Amino acid sequence: MCNIEKFIDEQLTQIFSKDNWKELPEEVYKRLTFHPAVFEVKEHHVSVYA
Repeated sequence: MCNIEKFIDEQLTQIFSKDNWKELPEEVYKRLTFHPAVFEVKEHHVSVYA
């Protein structure tokens, strides 16, 4: 299972104005969840902006 969160260019330009943001390499983290007799790993990709 993979969860991807990402802004679109128009949203970032509206928030920070044109040419005042850039996309950095995304951060990836994994979260281990235990369910009785079942393990589930969820991978999350989070876009990083400066």
